[in-house]
Amino acid sequence: MFTVRMLVEYVARYPKDGETAVDAPARYVILFADFFGNDNFRLPLTVFMADLLEYYRIHIS
Repeated sequence: MFTVRMLVEYVARYPKDGETAVDAPARYVILFADFFGNDNFRLPLTVFMADLLEYYRIHIS
């Protein structure tokens, strides 16, 4: 199993046992560990990009 830990500055929230992406709090961007391992997805996600995603209601999950 692949795991990812974010810097404290990102205020990441990790799911508890039994939680799914649907249980995420409002205004959080849901990322799956596979994005980093298999898809070469990288952070930081800029404030501008986060604002665009929110404005257009795009969920990268």
